[in-house]
Amino acid sequence: SAGPTTKSELFSYLNQMELNMKKKLLCCALMAGIGMAQSAMAQSYDDRWYIGAGSGVGFFDNQRKVNDEVYGLLAVGKRINEHWSLDAELWHSNPDLIKVEGVVLPEPFPSTGAHSIERNWELMSLSLVGRYYFMPDKAFDPYVLAGIGAQEHHDGTVVFQTFPEPGFNPSRTGTDVLWQLGLGAQW
Repeated sequence: SAGPTTKSELFSYLNQMELNMKKKLLCCALMAGIGMAQSAMAQSYDDRWYIGAGSGVGFFDNQRKVNDEVYGLLAVGKRINEHWSLDAELWHSNPDLIKVEGVVLPEPFPSTGAHSIERNWELMSLSLVGRYYFMPDKAFDPYVLAGIGAQEHHDGTVVFQTFPEPGFNPSRTGTDVLWQLGLGAQW
């Protein structure tokens, strides 16, 4: 379309542009104010990066043929808001193997009575964990957590077995999906 052709049309057009610019400037000022208010509110909790360590008990399914075992973990995380945090956790455990019916252990060494089997079952995982804190303004703060990650397992134990077929145990090495649910407290 053609622009303004008369002086009055030009003034009307300029007034309309000025009004549009004022509206845009007012919207920018309001957005900046909202953004500043949110960042001021975000400072009501400690949003610094943190590191943590912990331990717990891993409950393993029957297919792994290992006992439930204590584990240790290291974590790096950050509070997202006063109730939520997000962590990256490195988890490690060495559970004991369970005796399985039909598995024949080699004869023990005469001097020590120990079997010539080295238990070499290791679990290591890396996961992303979210925590919900119930009392963020208290020194002692209980939480629930949920997470997902990958768990790598290595079984270097060599055992001669007679069940289900005679031979050495199959390799149990690989990576699986890890789900975490838990309760805890932080102080």
